[in-house]
Amino acid sequence: MNDNLLIKNLIRLAIFVASLLFFINMMSAQRVYVTDNPHHANYICYVTNNWFVADWVIYETDNQFDAVDGRWFITDSRWDADFIVCYTNNQYLATHTIFNTRNKFITKFNQY
Repeated sequence: MNDNLLIKNLIRLAIFVASLLFFINMMSAQRVYVTDNPHHANYICYVTNNWFVADWVIYETDNQFDAVDGRWFITDSRWDADFIVCYTNNQYLATHTIFNTRNKFITKFNQY
């Protein structure tokens, strides 16, 4: 009788931990901090007007919980950011070329 109760509680604990990890993963946003110093940035980006030559198609959102897969939430604190971006005017110094879109459903973002 006690063995059966122990197994049931272990299964409940495993399901709880799995669901907790799932919801934490779902709530992770792409919070981005923009800096002027390229030495502090993870990515140096050049903004283009041509959608077809862009590595990333980005939509900047005001809602932190809507920020996933190319929907960036710009944060004021670099410690809250998932990564740091520096914009440059020289496309040859940039590591990635980005295009800012107004449609949040056509974003393209591959972080690697």
